Amino acid sequence: MPQINGMSFFFFFMAFWAVYLFLVSSGGDMLGRKDL
Repeated sequence: MPQINGMSFFFFFMAFWAVYLFLVSSGGDMLGRKDL
């Protein structure tokens, strides 16, 4: 496993956050978070 440095962790976090926001905005009712 490659060592996790600051840059790769930041990239992974940003990608995860982008996917999360996309899921919430497009299909909020799927996750049961329409009020978010």
